[in-house]
Amino acid sequence: MSIYWKAVEAVTGYPIADLPNFKVDTLRESFMRAETCTGTMTISPADPLAPENWVAASDPFCVALLPIDDNTQAVVGSGLYINGRARTQGDTVTLPLVTGLGYLDRRQTGTPANPTYAPANVDQNTVASQLIALYVAAASAVGLNGMPVSTSIVGAAGTVRTRTYLKTDRKTVLANLLELAGINGGIEFKMTWQHLTSPERWLPVISIGSLIGNPVTAGLNPAVTFDLGGTAAGGNIVDFAYIEDFSDTKGANYVTAWSLTDATTGANLEQAQAYTGNPRQLELDFAWNPSTSITTTADLLVHAQQQLPLMQKGTRSLVLSVKGNQFPQPGVDYDLGDVVRYQIGGKNQEGRDTVPSVPGGISGNTRVLGWQLNPSDASPITTPILGGV
Repeated sequence: MSIYWKAVEAVTGYPIADLPNFKVDTLRESFMRAETCTGTMTISPADPLAPENWVAASDPFCVALLPIDDNTQAVVGSGLYINGRARTQGDTVTLPLVTGLGYLDRRQTGTPANPTYAPANVDQNTVASQLIALYVAAASAVGLNGMPVSTSIVGAAGTVRTRTYLKTDRKTVLANLLELAGINGGIEFKMTWQHLTSPERWLPVISIGSLIGNPVTAGLNPAVTFDLGGTAAGGNIVDFAYIEDFSDTKGANYVTAWSLTDATTGANLEQAQAYTGNPRQLELDFAWNPSTSITTTADLLVHAQQQLPLMQKGTRSLVLSVKGNQFPQPGVDYDLGDVVRYQIGGKNQEGRDTVPSVPGGISGNTRVLGWQLNPSDASPITTPILGGV
């Protein structure tokens, strides 16, 4: 994958500068979560590739830095916003960066003009879209600027929800979107960019739906497969880590969702399910407050029902190191939320395991939860992070 970088105005999306000498340590994307990285920009007057307007092109939260694929001209991932800027006597500037969804964690739910948003029996996709329209796209006060973001609803209407969002809750938009995502049958969301012309500009788009990502036709395999071993050596996987995590907050077989319904009364809902493996498993408890805005045990129940199957086998993730500069490429051939196939190990012609750490091999379809790469490497290794394995 060959990437070039472009700085655009955060408020309008208009281009500011191309950044041929800009680099990041590791470019990361995660599904419905912000990631951070660090960038460096060359500013030496003696360097013909250093932008003359580097001050404007690196101004914190005035600029979005977009990694653009040379072949497709599409923005790879959710872009980066500049969190700060460190200058020294040297000829480079260091920039702490956060991915696009990180901006939603810098905007409070509630403004003086709209201190309360209280949807009643409203499609959850509409609720999420309205949170973004009211408290991200719009500015909180005169003289401030909102994000020039639009929303795109993916698929059919979602489950209807009743919620009350108050300015006095002091919760960010991202926190409230994650609450809607954490409920049983909740939303999914991700941020991408669209390229417009006349005039040329790049603007963010947040996709919202009950299921984000490519569909897979019944009876067919996904378009992208990551493989290692099998009956013959080879495959596009260089290395992998299959991680089973039962640490605190990662694994449990007894969960309690609780909420404070008023100043003196609390409500909670419990769900339990035994681990069916052999040997038997000790009881593992987990209790949490899904949201301060929940006021009914019915809402608590759907949170508990959602949480238990996610935790009863621990957090299992598959992290791959995949050969770069060839199919498949993140943000081009697959993206966050897409269903892909993995095939690791298996028996060779002599009946021996090609990958001993996974006896008999593991395979299946799962979703892309994240990816990372270093686009500055001549032969980059891509690391897709898969879940539900």
